[in-house]
Amino acid sequence: MNSKNKVRILFIFTSANFLINYSHWGTILSAISKYSDILLLIDEDLEAVPDGISTKNIYIVRIPKFLRRHKIFRYITILLMFFTGLRIVLSSSIIVTPSGGPSQLLATLLSKVVGKPLVIYLRTDFTSWERYIPKNASIIRLFHYIHQALILISLRFSEKIIAIYKHLYILARNYGIPREKISLMYLGTDLNNFSYCYKLRKRDRPVIGFVGRFSPENGSHLLIQLARMMPQVDFLIVGDSPNRADIPPNIKFTGYVKNSEVPKFLCEMDLFISLKLEKGIPVAVIEALACGIPVVAINIDDLKKSKAAIVIESSDLNYIMKTIDELLSNNNKRLEMSYKAIEISSKFFDMKMYAYRFSSLISSLTRTRSE
Repeated sequence: MNSKNKVRILFIFTSANFLINYSHWGTILSAISKYSDILLLIDEDLEAVPDGISTKNIYIVRIPKFLRRHKIFRYITILLMFFTGLRIVLSSSIIVTPSGGPSQLLATLLSKVVGKPLVIYLRTDFTSWERYIPKNASIIRLFHYIHQALILISLRFSEKIIAIYKHLYILARNYGIPREKISLMYLGTDLNNFSYCYKLRKRDRPVIGFVGRFSPENGSHLLIQLARMMPQVDFLIVGDSPNRADIPPNIKFTGYVKNSEVPKFLCEMDLFISLKLEKGIPVAVIEALACGIPVVAINIDDLKKSKAAIVIESSDLNYIMKTIDELLSNNNKRLEMSYKAIEISSKFFDMKMYAYRFSSLISSLTRTRSE
């Protein structure tokens, strides 16, 4: 696309390094940059600049570290970043931001002050955060309710909401967001990097894998129990090892792995498992499917009818263990799931297609505003 015809998009992040360097956002920004001119308003220096992003288009408002230590303090970043944002938003056509925090509220404020359209990525179920608040933390709980109310108001002010899986689409509808204002757009991955590599192997100890943080929200306690119930299986966790003494010997950790190196570990797995407690499709599951790895998961309604994954309704470990045993003893079933994984990856999870759809949506919004 000719650079003169590119839409200028201002992306706002108030947790820049985490969102861009340690999650899927770096890949998304690189893909979108082929169709759009991207500006970044961020709160810290990036460890690595995504491909396709010009450093002259990156505006940094460095936030003191002590303001990052608690979520309540992070809201001060809205004030600190507002005036820089006010200066650069005038040269952009539209504002885009992830949902759920200071980024969303800052973007909403700038959108209303300057009159630029706002697109919000609804990427997490913010109504579920309450489960992580201690029962005796009444002040934090009050802050959570205020925060949730502001997030909902912000969603109503946006021009468009992009829900990255069905549960979030339904959540937005349940909160009264009009159907025509929401687009369901599954996240994609780079199918050149994450490509088919599944093999049926004869080995004494099958390998079941997971990619991501070994944390309670990702079902770490369930994985530990499952590993104890299945001592004949090795569990490969692609990520850092936690500092805890209750890890059974058949759980192995790779340590920190760059995203570009994840495929070689996925290719060693007989099955991929996702025990994430919140509903939705984790990026790691999308990457596993792109490599043709059969998936066993809970809370992924979007994949129930795909035949590339077995989605279990509850976290019943006995049933999960039975399902895994049956799959490991059925090569034909796993091979069938592997082929289906490739089929749905090319249809729904191709990052190139995702970037094109996103850019087309942004272009249509800016055209509508200018008419």
